[in-house]
Amino acid sequence: MNLRLSPQGLYRWRDIKPLVGVGRETWRRLVNAKRAPQPLHIGPRCTVWRGTDLIAWLSAPGNYSASA
Repeated sequence: MNLRLSPQGLYRWRDIKPLVGVGRETWRRLVNAKRAPQPLHIGPRCTVWRGTDLIAWLSAPGNYSASA
């Protein structure tokens, strides 16, 4: 999958899974530890991540710290 992230975009797990290189549970742990971008819950069963946050994380995953 060749996904180009737009800074203005919102992305579901299925969209970012090939980019993040970890499984869903590991990603959840990183999010909870604020070492990955924090999601937006736009519905009871719809979680998305901001493109700007994902781009920042992908550029330096080891140094990322979520501010929100």
